[in-house]
This record gives sequence, C-alpha cells and structure tokens, in this order.
Amino acid sequence: MVGKFSGILVGYRKYDKASKDESGKIIVSEQKHVYDVFCTGVKKDKATGLFTDECKVVSVTDTEQVIKNMKYGIPVEFYGEAKTFKDKSGNEKNYMVYSGISAVGV
Repeated sequence: MVGKFSGILVGYRKYDKASKDESGKIIVSEQKHVYDVFCTGVKKDKATGLFTDECKVVSVTDTEQVIKNMKYGIPVEFYGEAKTFKDKSGNEKNYMVYSGISAVGV
C-alpha cells in the first residue's frame, strides 16, 4: 500500500551503502541521500493549537540529491509504502519505507 505524505524538511545526510558478494568482498558502493522530515499530526486542540495525535520525524531515502536548494523548514512531499517481513521467530512485522521526496512551492 502506497500513500502520499507531507512535512517540513529538518535534516539531510548522505552515506555510502556497500553491496558485498558471497565471499564478503565489496562489489559496488552506492551513495544514499537521507532527508529527515518532520510530520505533524492531524488533530488539533482548539484551545492550545497543539496537535493531539502523533507528530514524528521520518527519514526519506533516495539514490540522488533531488532537492537542490535545501534549507531548514521548506515544505516537502514524499511517498510511503507499507512493507512486512518475518523476524527470527516467524512473527510478521510491519514498517514503512519512504522515498520520492520533492520540495513544494520552492
């Protein structure tokens, strides 16, 4: 299941992800770009203006630097996809993978 999300850019970092063959030798190294996005809740308290549901920071990963003019607080949109996997004891675990980030109105 895929959904579209929005938030505020609050951080950026990059790293090299190495892929290894069966013998443990690095065969390719790919640079990853990680954008940290603050996502607000949906429900607000009328008296205080504070969100009454979950606000969180998510990491959106891309293979290239797609936002060129980055600065703190710019609005962004991105996609999230729900994934599942089985842990060591055979239980299914759910998690979200975020990608496809773009600046909005910049």
